[in-house]
Amino acid sequence: MTDKAQRYKLPKVEDIMTRKAVAFTTEFNTVDVLRTLNKHRISSAPVLKEASSKEIIGFISEEDCMNAIANNSFFDDFRNLSIEPVMKKEVKTVTPEMSLYELENFFRSSHLKHAPVVSDTGELMGIVSRRDVLVALEKIVDDIGLQKEKTKTPVVLSEKEMAKFILKNR
Repeated sequence: MTDKAQRYKLPKVEDIMTRKAVAFTTEFNTVDVLRTLNKHRISSAPVLKEASSKEIIGFISEEDCMNAIANNSFFDDFRNLSIEPVMKKEVKTVTPEMSLYELENFFRSSHLKHAPVVSDTGELMGIVSRRDVLVALEKIVDDIGLQKEKTKTPVVLSEKEMAKFILKNR
C-alpha cells in the first residue's frame, strides 16, 4: 500500500478478535477440555482464576491435552486428569490497540497460533488467532484490488494419490 491514508485504516486487534472466547478454570480436567475444544473446533483456550473472574492464570492447548491423556492411557493411570499441571502458566497476551502488523509480528516471533486479548487491567476481553490475521489480510488484498484474476483452484489428492506421492518422494 503506497497511500499513507490507507495504511492508517488497517484493522487493530479489537477489530478482528473473537469477543466470546471459550475459557476454563482449574476445576476442569483434560477430558472436559478435550471434548470442549473438539465441540467448538478450537485448538486452545485461556484458563481463568475463577469462573466469575476474567483474570488469566494459564493457557491450555489441544497438544497439552493430547500429551496428558496419551500419557495417562499409556500408563493406565487416570487418577489425576487436572489441567493445572499441564497448562502453560506463562501466558503471552496481546492488547486490543495493537495493529494488524504488530499482531502478525507477535505471532511470527512467539510461534503461537492464538493469544488472549487483555485490557489494561489484565482482564480477558477475547481471543485472536493467526486465522483472524489471514482473514484481515485477505480483505486488505481484496480492498486494494491486488489480485484481479480469479483465485486458482487447489489440487486435492485422494488417499490413493497421496500414498503414491509419498512413496514416490521417499
